Amino acid sequence: MNLVVVTVDTLRRDVLGCYGSPGARTTRLDRLAAESVLFSAGRTVAPITLPAHATLFTGLYPASHGARHNGRFLSEGAGTLADLLSRSGYETVGFVASLVLSGAYGISRGFDGYDDGWGGSAGAVMGLHGIWERPGDEVVDSFAQWLRRRDRDTPFFAWVHLYDPHAPYDPPSPLAKVESGAYGGEVIYTDRQVGRVLDLLDERGVSGRTVVVVLSDHGEALGERGESEHGLLLYENTLDIPWMIRVPGGPAGRIVSEPVSLVDFFPTVCDLLDLDPREALPGSSLVPLMNGGEGEKGRPIYAETFYGYYGYSWSPLRAIVSNGWKLVAGTRD
Repeated sequence: MNLVVVTVDTLRRDVLGCYGSPGARTTRLDRLAAESVLFSAGRTVAPITLPAHATLFTGLYPASHGARHNGRFLSEGAGTLADLLSRSGYETVGFVASLVLSGAYGISRGFDGYDDGWGGSAGAVMGLHGIWERPGDEVVDSFAQWLRRRDRDTPFFAWVHLYDPHAPYDPPSPLAKVESGAYGGEVIYTDRQVGRVLDLLDERGVSGRTVVVVLSDHGEALGERGESEHGLLLYENTLDIPWMIRVPGGPAGRIVSEPVSLVDFFPTVCDLLDLDPREALPGSSLVPLMNGGEGEKGRPIYAETFYGYYGYSWSPLRAIVSNGWKLVAGTRD
């Protein structure tokens, strides 16, 4: 099996039709969800880009992989999924849309090819906090060029990162004028780019042997509870994430309601691709849940943010959710 992972930065799950949004225009993601297992209670470990992606691709919590905030570095000893797959005979490539995921931070470890360059980008702009980003169509164009020229006999792992729903919200016209606002316009635009990725897999005749995972690294507050974007606080609007997994010949249209975490991604992929992670991981494979099994009752789900600590000398925040209860630990004067 090949593996394609699409991470959509800053995507709230309640803006998608497959998660119950009545006015959503997310036809491609909704169609993919109908062909997939949909996780209705997926959660991030950190509501910020680099820590969340580092957990996704190491299977470790931020305290273990070291990248607890944007601009921090992956620990030298943290093995990555790309490294494991490369050693298992896979061609491994990444296509990222934001400089916050530059390979310089260690997130590119194990990738044979890692497109985080900006020299050939016509649409790159300096976004929030002076971070360069490029539109999703350029990222998918780069993926398309690679896919069309590759050796089709070699299994591959491709990561496509889409950053468009991240602030500042500036969708292409006329999507800036949709009823759901500029953020909603970015979501519609991103839905189309996800559709292009899926169409490319069909075009190359590899969909029938490719596991497709689409998920977000974190959500977006959109002004709720006093937070305009994400990262500083640990409310549900930034911790909840959409997550779907399509396995050729696997279950489709199933909804898993048990809480799951980004730390579960790595062992799940290893289970689906019959790989040995070679080390104990804190997460659990979601394959039994995908096949209709039951999860661990009351399993604690962890999240943290060190944004305030590194940016403003605030206390770090840590949260545990279990059995419908949530504990947030910080300090109070």
